[in-house]
Amino acid sequence: MSLVREISGVKYYRYDIEKFPFVKLVQDCFNISDLSKIHELIEEDSSSALFTNENDDQTLLHQMFYGKLRESWPEFDKTYRDFIKDFISKIYDTEEIIFQTSPTFRVQIPNNIAVGGNSHDTEDQYGWHKDSDPGYNHPLNENNFIIPLTNSRETASVFIEDSPNSESFTSALMNVGETFNFDGGRCKHGNKRNVTGLSRVSFDFRVILPKDYNEDYSKNSKISTKKFIVGEYYDRI
Repeated sequence: MSLVREISGVKYYRYDIEKFPFVKLVQDCFNISDLSKIHELIEEDSSSALFTNENDDQTLLHQMFYGKLRESWPEFDKTYRDFIKDFISKIYDTEEIIFQTSPTFRVQIPNNIAVGGNSHDTEDQYGWHKDSDPGYNHPLNENNFIIPLTNSRETASVFIEDSPNSESFTSALMNVGETFNFDGGRCKHGNKRNVTGLSRVSFDFRVILPKDYNEDYSKNSKISTKKFIVGEYYDRI
C-alpha cells in the first residue's frame, strides 16, 4: 500500500495492477483493448439528453458487466475480495473490514455523465450529491473508494467538494493503477458533461470500519433496495 498524494482531502494510493488486474478483466469482458473507447461498442446517441438517476446504469455496457457478474465471474470476484483484504484493510490497519458486496460499475461516455440527476438539480450541479442525502441514504461513516480503469481528467472525472459544505470543488486525478478515497457521505460530488471525446470507466465501492457499523441502520439503498447491513449491501472480511 503506497500513498502517492493527497489533494483537497482526497487520498490517492498506488496498487499492483498485476496482482489486481481490474483493467485486464474488464477489457476481456468487453473484448476491447482500450476502455476509453468503450462507447464505440454501443449505438446510443452520445449527444442525447444527460442520463437521469433512474437510467444511468441501464446502458448496454452496464447490462453486459452486471450480467457477467451475476452469471458467475470468479476471477473478478476473487480479485475484488483480495483487493479489499490485502490492500484496503492495510490502509486502515485492520484485520476486519466491512465492504460493499459488489462494486458499482461506472461509464461516462462522451457528452454525458456517469451519475445522473433529477429534475430539481441545477444545471451546473446536475446529479451532484452527498451519499447521505435523502434518496441515496448511505450511512455517514462510510469511506468512498474509486478505482479508475482509464486515465481520466477534468470533465471525464469526478468533482469532489474540498471539505463538507465548502462549495469548493476539485476534479480527481484518475490514473490506472491507483485508487483514491474521500468522504462521500459529507462531501458533495458529481460529474460534468464529458467533452474530452473519450470515455471514463471506473468502479466505486464503500467500506466501513467495524467500530462505525450499525446493524440497526434501517434505510435502503435507492438503486439496489438492499439494506445497509452485512448480508445485503455489505459483506465482511
